[in-house]
Amino acid sequence: MKNCTFDHHRSKHRKTVSKNILPIFSLLFVVSMTGCSQQHTTTTIEKGNNVAPQEVAAKPIQVGWMTSWATTGQIMQAMIHTNIATLEDVPLIFRSFLFGPDINEAALHGEVDCVNNGLVPTISLLSASGDWVIVGRLIDSPLSVVARKGSGIETMQDLKGKSIAVPFGGGSHPFVIQLLAENGLQMGEGKGKVHLLNLKPSEQAIAMQQGSVDAVGTWEPQTAIMLARNLGKVIKVERHIGVITVRKSIAQNKPEEIVRLLKAYIQANYYVATHKEETDEWFADAAHMDNNVLKFIKVIEPNTKAKTVTAIDIKLTPDDIKLGQRFADTMYKAELIPTQVDFNSRTDQSFLQTALKELATAGYQTSNIKEVAIKK
Repeated sequence: MKNCTFDHHRSKHRKTVSKNILPIFSLLFVVSMTGCSQQHTTTTIEKGNNVAPQEVAAKPIQVGWMTSWATTGQIMQAMIHTNIATLEDVPLIFRSFLFGPDINEAALHGEVDCVNNGLVPTISLLSASGDWVIVGRLIDSPLSVVARKGSGIETMQDLKGKSIAVPFGGGSHPFVIQLLAENGLQMGEGKGKVHLLNLKPSEQAIAMQQGSVDAVGTWEPQTAIMLARNLGKVIKVERHIGVITVRKSIAQNKPEEIVRLLKAYIQANYYVATHKEETDEWFADAAHMDNNVLKFIKVIEPNTKAKTVTAIDIKLTPDDIKLGQRFADTMYKAELIPTQVDFNSRTDQSFLQTALKELATAGYQTSNIKEVAIKK
């Protein structure tokens, strides 16, 4: 494989949903993608109605990412807008989605090979299919509960008798369920109970502005959007993580591709750390978001502060594994997944270890990274 290309598609509507994911909810996941042949020798980077053609190797890895999630969006944009993947000899096609469950649906339909998701949709995917393995840490990202301005909510206890909205199947869903349980609050309809509503990330700020919900459980940049509009304040925040998950069949049959993929992730992280304004602008454009919102985003990912490429760390720590298992247990107890997930046994960091060894031996490609021109 000598060359690489990117084919960036935005999701449209598919009115189907896997019964294996979150079976207790009748969810309509917004998913679908433009078809892309993997047999050709050239494809394109798409941006609006204009394209920048590049040569491509056959059978690229299809990478799914969500437009509603910083700082993952910046990492994806670093790979889309530069020659990082080409330098690492790993052909990629990037497909964008609204949020995690949408990526899962595409993954289960064979339309995505690499998933960039938070713990909750990742655990849902692992529970639904055995053909997935976690190969590295993606980002640290805060989950937040934002109380609407004027709601009178200052603590979780104040949610008694009020409403809170989360995107069912998203990272803040079991996060809020667990918080309510820890504070002795019951979910349901009626006096003294907390009414849990299903709202997609893009709908949360509108609902807060209209006063149709009292609080939301969410992540960045949705939290930043609400703070920028002075719609509410954060009353609870907790560190969450995202992970890189790939098809086990690819990992087993072509482990060298996963190694090269992870080398690209490492160098993309460093590009974000050293090109903050540029990657922020790319992400805001891809997410159709006002650039002014970016200054409100709470960034807790340590790689964004890396001074050298060797400081980039995408390993999962033992505490990360424990956090993943905690969410898996919460989700199974709440009947959000059909089968229990052993988070540790579904994680394989040997590909990352190989990638780090190869980088230490052959060196990093940072001096050769350059932007790929994409016409708007």
